[in-house]
Amino acid sequence: MIFNLLIGISFTSLVACNNHKTDTVAVKKDTAYVFKDNAYNEAARYIAGMPQLEKNDFETLESKNVWVNYSKHVDSVWKMYDTKRLQVMQKWYDEQFGKYRKQEANVFYPFSGPDWLNIYEIYPNGNKYVLAGLELVGNEIHPKEMNEKDLNRGFTELNKGLKTLIERGYFITSYMGHDFYASKFTGVLPVIYFFLARTNCNIVDQQFIGLDKAGAEHVIATGMKDESNKDFIRGVKITFVNPSTKKLATLYYFSGDVEDKAIAAGNTGYVNFVKKNFDHTQTFIKAASYLMHTPTFSTMKNLVLDKSSIILNDDSGLPLNAVNDGKWNLTYYGAFTGATRDFPYIHEKDRLTYYQNNAKTIAPIPFGTGYKWKLNESNLLFCVKK
Repeated sequence: MIFNLLIGISFTSLVACNNHKTDTVAVKKDTAYVFKDNAYNEAARYIAGMPQLEKNDFETLESKNVWVNYSKHVDSVWKMYDTKRLQVMQKWYDEQFGKYRKQEANVFYPFSGPDWLNIYEIYPNGNKYVLAGLELVGNEIHPKEMNEKDLNRGFTELNKGLKTLIERGYFITSYMGHDFYASKFTGVLPVIYFFLARTNCNIVDQQFIGLDKAGAEHVIATGMKDESNKDFIRGVKITFVNPSTKKLATLYYFSGDVEDKAIAAGNTGYVNFVKKNFDHTQTFIKAASYLMHTPTFSTMKNLVLDKSSIILNDDSGLPLNAVNDGKWNLTYYGAFTGATRDFPYIHEKDRLTYYQNNAKTIAPIPFGTGYKWKLNESNLLFCVKK
């Protein structure tokens, strides 16, 4: 299974840690939210290669050559990426469906992996976001307790997992299975922290949580697998100040198998959690391995269709016949010449026929996205429930 992360940056390290300070950030016009424990913000800035806002215990860590070099490189690349890609994406999304992006709704991103950046660029005004993937959350990592060898190894192994971002624009799960757990930098949490910091999201709190079979949340000790509460769906809950709305918002990431047979065997926590907490969602699906084209992921397909008020997805998300049923208004974008060659069993003749017959009237996408990530090869379908 392949999960998407839309970005073409060469990162050399992503880490997490813990420290304390107090800060104040405006949440509404007449009120302010006081960070009683801003450890997570400090960690995220360090992970993102961004200097601390105030002097703190990271001063020594940020003087190490390994971080100085990383910070200079990633900051330079991020500025270029923001100008050449992110601003292009934001402008295009506003032009095509800006009124929906302005809505303060809940956001559903199944098969996402740790792709916070992409979902935030599309739906920046979310109240609650729920992401999911097979990759484990990971544990908090403490760089102050790590020697140069540990730091260098962590940077190296994470760089392997992130290498595909340069080449293809998305993570490959089979690579992440080794690269994200081969060092003391574990799981996807550092990746999420990096993008929260780079998108100016101020983290207020973080909890490792588990979902029981009914979909209820329980605070747990770790995001990794252990023998305690082994039936729980493992996840992390991050509360942050959304810079777009200036209000508190929540990001959930869960790790688990959502194939029909796993759900039938009792792995129901994630599905029930979404059912209870994510009505009328803004949904995004991309680079999703065509899973919902098969009968083995029918539960997830039905969940998306039932809970979504709008859906933006590429051809690897929902099959066209799932939304081309008179219940949705459809807008096609980009180009489609068939599924990527890695999935030769996928045949969408109805989608191909539409693109062939309406090529002159379909608006182009000014950036690459999905498995066919090169410019002028990508497609998106925007669906609005009637």
